[in-house]
Amino acid sequence: MAPSAPQRPITAVVLALMILGLLTSCGAGEKSSTPVASAPSSSSRPALGAQPQAAPPSTTRQTNASGAERLGCGTYCQSAGQYGAPGEAGVEAVTILSSGTIPLDADGYVPLTLKCNLPVPCTGAILACADSPEASSFALGCGRSEEVVDAGATRTLGVPLTTPALGTVHTRGSATVNFLVDNSGVPRCENIPQLAAQCAATFPTDPNYLTPDGIIRPARADVVVTPPTSGWGSQSPADEAASHQQLRQLAAGDRPFVSAQLADRWMPQLSSKQPGTIDNGFTWDDTLTLYEHQRLRDRYGAKLVWSGDWASFDVKDAWVTIAPTTFTNADGALGWCYQNGFPMNYCAAKLVSATHPPAGAFAHQ
Repeated sequence: MAPSAPQRPITAVVLALMILGLLTSCGAGEKSSTPVASAPSSSSRPALGAQPQAAPPSTTRQTNASGAERLGCGTYCQSAGQYGAPGEAGVEAVTILSSGTIPLDADGYVPLTLKCNLPVPCTGAILACADSPEASSFALGCGRSEEVVDAGATRTLGVPLTTPALGTVHTRGSATVNFLVDNSGVPRCENIPQLAAQCAATFPTDPNYLTPDGIIRPARADVVVTPPTSGWGSQSPADEAASHQQLRQLAAGDRPFVSAQLADRWMPQLSSKQPGTIDNGFTWDDTLTLYEHQRLRDRYGAKLVWSGDWASFDVKDAWVTIAPTTFTNADGALGWCYQNGFPMNYCAAKLVSATHPPAGAFAHQ
């Protein structure tokens, strides 16, 4: 069982959330720094090297004063980006109404307001990429959200920033965020009855050329994101205790799945944080660790373990985030790290076991 978290105020809330934070320290004692799909039954393990199933978008919920809705990030959203190219002609699918300076919501989401200009729903994905070296890790350089806006409607959606981006906002007081809305789910213009005639007149069929799509799918905007007006991170020991309790609940909920489906195999270890860890002069507490884990959980379906519950960790008081993809050897897990764009030493291979000793249970790139 995890010990009670020390009750200390946060002096650098999202500061620790990153600078090197997101993935620094992928090991508990071995340095290295939506809703998740339901676990399969314990009678059958996933195939070795099988990628975790991407979660479907979470049920819409409104939080924070902005009222921005959280849709999660499903299968397409996980890999979306750069659909279309500048210079396309046709009907603009979406207009990004948000501009200028936008304060974050307290949970690290940016409220982005969109208007669908089509007679059919505008669907696809939204990427939020911070324009700074600290936040440009290839693996997690952009926050992601599903995009669903009804025909002709306006909607405000919450798009999460990555933890390095949050760190930039905190340390510098602001960050420029590049938004891309790709509208990949919108039909071709010729297949939208209300626009078919207009498309045919604008883009007549030519057997010698590919008929243009007729829909301008990508919408882009740069905005300046600033810290929340209030409520960023734990502001009191009570908030820190609540974060600690949530981490305990996550680890307890994930333990049956880890025991039945992942244990005694190699898997990617994405993060490891001890309460009170000082990383580059900044202190990690349970609130920062929870922020980091939730983003990895949203993106990779990650699981959380408390190192004290497993014999294969030498440090017994760390929250460890693992990807639920198993391999027969460490090289397979390290290959996953490489294929998913994690820089060297930002993702490690770990064998989580209730019986295996720490020696020989960890490897890094």
